[in-house]
Amino acid sequence: MFKKLFKYDFKSTKRVGIPLLIGVLGLTVIGVIAVLVFVSALKTSMYMPENADEALEITTTLSMAGAILFLYGVILGLALVVTGMQIYCYIDFFKSTVSDEAYLTFTLPVKARDIVLSKSLCAFLWIAIQSVAVVASLAIMLGVGAISGGEEFNSILEEIKLLGFSFGLETFAGDIVIGYVLNFIYTVVNLANTILLVYSAIFFVSTVMRKHRVIGAIGGVVVANAVIGGIRSIVQFIVGLIAGAIGTIAQNPYIATNITSFVMILVVGGMTVGLFFLLKYLMEKKLNLE
Repeated sequence: MFKKLFKYDFKSTKRVGIPLLIGVLGLTVIGVIAVLVFVSALKTSMYMPENADEALEITTTLSMAGAILFLYGVILGLALVVTGMQIYCYIDFFKSTVSDEAYLTFTLPVKARDIVLSKSLCAFLWIAIQSVAVVASLAIMLGVGAISGGEEFNSILEEIKLLGFSFGLETFAGDIVIGYVLNFIYTVVNLANTILLVYSAIFFVSTVMRKHRVIGAIGGVVVANAVIGGIRSIVQFIVGLIAGAIGTIAQNPYIATNITSFVMILVVGGMTVGLFFLLKYLMEKKLNLE
């Protein structure tokens, strides 16, 4: 029955997910055009003779400024795509588990475990899909800029250190690779944790409050995120201090980061498992749809 429930949830979410993916495609096209305009204006500016016409200088400057503004808009739009997908998943969970529509969900011959798993997995996959699409969009725009811009564009990327690291690449290459793997795992675990935290807060507060459930759910999410986020920050700070001392002794700046990431994966992973069973328990024992 879980497969049927998940298939239904996935298809239902697809009604929003697919249009958002199309939106990412549209933003990518706009971004690529903006990058090409910027690169063209950049080349014109760099090789413009000293006695160039003033109108050409103004046009070039305005073209670069306009392209940058469009790129900022594209980046903002891409961020809103992922945020929008998250918000939709949270609203859908609220409607299908604690609103008047919840009767339809809980009259199905499925266990609370299957409902939690289906809703969480569906949200995780769609948010992940949107995130991958956004990353691919940014990669395409950067690729177009690198290919069309040549040395001029690549010099800008070098100046802002787009890759995020340059120190000790040869000496600590293995640790750097491990760091990226740990960061990826942490991102995955953290997304699952965030989804279950929001779902648990929504369900708990909404089943306690008979009135003003929407406001209560929003408040519950804010408070839960603040409390859990504070706990995680304290743990990360303590682990970071210990890991930093180890990194200093080992004379390896990346060991501290990797140790911290590994420990936080275990901590957040444990929280995620706990939230899953908490939400399952709430659905089984604390359901109040009156």
